[in-house]
Amino acid sequence: FGLVPQPSYQSMSTALVFIHGYNCPIDWACMRVGQLSSLAKLSPHVMPFVFSWPCGRTFSYWQLLHDLPTLAQDLPRFLEALYHAGIREVHLAAHSLGCELVTAALPQLQALVVGSGKPSATSGGTGDEDSELRISTITFFNATCPRDTFIPETLPRLLSTCHRLTLYCDRDDVALVSSDMLFRRGKAIGRCTETIDYEMARVDVVDCTSMDTNVNGLRHSYFDLNAHVVADFQELLRTQHGASRRSRLVRTSMD
Repeated sequence: FGLVPQPSYQSMSTALVFIHGYNCPIDWACMRVGQLSSLAKLSPHVMPFVFSWPCGRTFSYWQLLHDLPTLAQDLPRFLEALYHAGIREVHLAAHSLGCELVTAALPQLQALVVGSGKPSATSGGTGDEDSELRISTITFFNATCPRDTFIPETLPRLLSTCHRLTLYCDRDDVALVSSDMLFRRGKAIGRCTETIDYEMARVDVVDCTSMDTNVNGLRHSYFDLNAHVVADFQELLRTQHGASRRSRLVRTSMD
């Protein structure tokens, strides 16, 4: 037997940042990321973080939607702080309304990704391409984003920010069905399991409707519990391959 050297703090330059959804206390979000990290056996080189935001309580949903552009400004600031701490690669994973916080922050995220490697006016350093911050993947679980605006408007901006976008969707998501009926913003993209005919080499839709193990009654919050979803997400982070090249998925559309 021999000792396996553990990665030092300095060698950890990759971060997984989780953005929780509506009405989710930070301790609950941390437990979910811990569960996900443990079940997925994430690489020790990947540092998990929770980006917590004032996500509201019952009856505050409309107010949150109104405040999202303001609340979202803290996400790029958080990523910039990670960059200055030595992080160079980020994987963003968001759940439910947290996905809309990511989309609300896209203008600042785009500017951060483009400008991170440039020399700072205060540091006097010389930026180079290798030192830029990269958002390699963005993953949305059961996203609340309205489909009618997501595909024509939000999707191109997401792809200008990251290398690969993955949507885990469930047609029978009770929480999203209820939200669609109550708030009348159109069908949520998290319920749309059809192939998206845009930049298909970089956009994947994973249909989770048939999942039945460790899936709660609402079918809205099982991304950290269902072994198939967790294993596929782990493979996505590890390889950054598209869905057609990942081992646990079966193609359901030839489009």
